[in-house]
Amino acid sequence: MKTYDGSTLIERLTKLNRPSKTAFAAACAQRLSPLYRRYFGDGESAKIDTLDGILNQIWDAAKGKDVTLDGLDDVAESLVPIDDERLGDPAYAQSATACVAYAASLWQSDDPVDAELAARQVYDAADCGAWTLFPILGAVPPGTDKFIEHQPVVQAALDGIERDLLTAEMASANDGWGELRLRASAEGEAWCLTLP
Repeated sequence: MKTYDGSTLIERLTKLNRPSKTAFAAACAQRLSPLYRRYFGDGESAKIDTLDGILNQIWDAAKGKDVTLDGLDDVAESLVPIDDERLGDPAYAQSATACVAYAASLWQSDDPVDAELAARQVYDAADCGAWTLFPILGAVPPGTDKFIEHQPVVQAALDGIERDLLTAEMASANDGWGELRLRASAEGEAWCLTLP
């Protein structure tokens, strides 16, 4: 069983160059983008297109294209849904926008903490999904955290984070980012369907 360990992630991410860290963070954001679309449905296509456009630019930066991401982290943050915008829990969409913001910020800062925070958004979305599967009446019973950690939705998220990091550690912009993006997108679409 995998567990989320932010400190170990930061240690591994510190060894990566800026494009590799950025590709990892972008892959995390790619995994969550279906949740943003799911939350808004067809009603907010401008917000969805804007967030997707920022994510495209982050991938372009990781591939070495001459793009500027200055201020795009702030734009992504401005797209975070407010709790009362529509029915349903906005936590998934909030994680998706935060993940894009961290990925854009990472390109500017080259700080591995931003990449870890992007990964944490994937974990937080999974954790949120697992909690909705657990009936909570009153106080949280002992062992609840272990129960949550064992849930398939959480383990799938941790597996995805690990695969993305391994690819970022071994690949380069010339031979791996396109494949990384496609895999993160496909797995994200499938994973999104498992979340309540």
